[in-house]
This record gives sequence, C-alpha cells and structure tokens, in this order.
Amino acid sequence: VKLLAVAKKEMYSVRFKKGILSLIEKIIKHIDLTKFIPVIIEQIKSYIHSYKVKTLLPNIVKLIEDRQYDHKALDYLLEQAESWVAKEESKIQLGSAAIKALNKIELDGFLQFALKSFQSLVNEEKLGKIIQTLLKNIMNDLKHQDSENREKLLQSIQSGLDNLKNNEQLINEIEGLKDAILSKWNPHDQLEGMIESFRHRAIAYIHEDRFWDESLFPLLNGILDNYSNDEQKIASIETWLHTQITNLIEVNHSKIGKLVQENLDKLDDEMLINMIENNVGKDLQWIRVNGAICGFIIGLCITAIKLIL
Repeated sequence: VKLLAVAKKEMYSVRFKKGILSLIEKIIKHIDLTKFIPVIIEQIKSYIHSYKVKTLLPNIVKLIEDRQYDHKALDYLLEQAESWVAKEESKIQLGSAAIKALNKIELDGFLQFALKSFQSLVNEEKLGKIIQTLLKNIMNDLKHQDSENREKLLQSIQSGLDNLKNNEQLINEIEGLKDAILSKWNPHDQLEGMIESFRHRAIAYIHEDRFWDESLFPLLNGILDNYSNDEQKIASIETWLHTQITNLIEVNHSKIGKLVQENLDKLDDEMLINMIENNVGKDLQWIRVNGAICGFIIGLCITAIKLIL
C-alpha cells in the first residue's frame, strides 16, 4: 500500500514524467518491427487472395449505380470524343475511312450505279465533313440529361454492369490477374518506410503535452487506483516482491558478502572506527552506561553478602 502511495505521489513529479517518457522513447527506438514485415506481407496477401472477386463485383456495381459513375464516365467519353471529332485532321481521317468502306461495298444494278454516282460527287473532305457534323449532332444529343437516346444508352450500360455479376469468364480472368499481381507484389520497402515514418511520428507524439495529459497519465492513474482498491492484487504484488527480493539475495549472497568486504577493505582503522561511532556510537554508549550500573549493583550485592557472613 505504501509503495502504491509513493508511486501515485511520484506520478505528479517532473522527474517521473521525464523518466517514463524517456523509457517509452527508448523502447520505440530499439524495437525492431522490420522483423514482422514478412509476416505482415503474408497476411495481406492471404487476406486479398481469400477475398473472391465474385463477392466483390455486386458491391462494385451497386457503388457505380449509387454514385452514378456510369453517367460520369459517359459524359467524360463524350467530351473526349467531341474534342477529337472537332479536329481538322479527324475530318480527313473520317472521310478517308468512309471512302475505303464505300469502295468495298458491292451492290446489284441500280444501287451500285447510285453508289458510284454518290462517290463521284464527294471527296474525303466533303464526306468527312458530313460524318463530322453527324457525329457532333449525335454527341450533343447524348450530352442532354433528358435525351431519350442517352437514357437508352445508360440503360444498356447498366444492363451490361448487372450481367458482370454472373459473368464467370470475366470473374475467372480477374481472379487470375489478381493472383498474378499478388505473386509478383513485394511491398517490403514500402512497409519498411511506413514503419520508420510511424516510429518518428510516435516519438514526436509522446513528447506532446496531450499524450501525457490525455493518454498516459490517466492510464497510469487508473491502474494505480484499480490496484489500490483491490486488496487481493496488493497482496499478490507484495508476495511477488518479497519472493523476488529473497531470490535475488539468495542468488547473489556470496556477491553481496564479497562486495561488503571489498568496501570495508578500502577503509583504514581510523575511518572504520569513526564510521562505527557515527552510526552506532549512541548504542555503544548506552551499553557502557548499562554495564557500569549493572557492575555497581552487583558490587554492592557482593559486599553486602560478605558483611552478613
């Protein structure tokens, strides 16, 4: 109980605070967490490997639908496509591709004649301009939120996303890709850097006043209060301390005697006498007084007996 009271009192001293913080800092600096990196990597890979893509896909699809990522992806693609179509070189490329496609078409009779007549009226630039304008109109229509064509396109996209949940071929492909990535993935350097970063941040944090005031001091205070109110725990602590001290003395008995002898050998007779007188001089003085009184009384008794005889 006295030991707990002393410890509780010492907690409020600056010396105790500095000592405990210094101890924690040394522990943080010297503990080698890099030894656990292989185990951490193994556990991460095992967890990712055990998480099946088939159980993940429904959550991904729902997330896409809830946050309308399909709408955002469509708007982004339309923006990029519109930017490409508006370029002058794109018009020529579209016209050239259309002319090549028309040359490969074979029709019968009048239709073939009509097609040739159309080809004679347009060149790559003119045909490219027609296709360019057509594509711009289509994309402008798809960009409007109330467009019927946009709604149908989005429904088609959402239907395709729903089908992904049961697409076994795609699921197997993703599983294989996941396993291939995991087999080559070795984040040892990254984890080592994270551990060192965490070590520096932890050391900086324990020296902040809030760590002591809000975390460590209340924790230590609570532990002492818990033990102070529990007689059984106090008795077990005292028993443990007595056992440890007894064992320590028994193990080092010869060393303690040797240490005492070495220190006594360093003292000369005068210093040894002064030390004895300073520490037990009063007790020795009382022994002398008591001896004198006892001798006087015994002497009186012997003299009285002789006179009587």
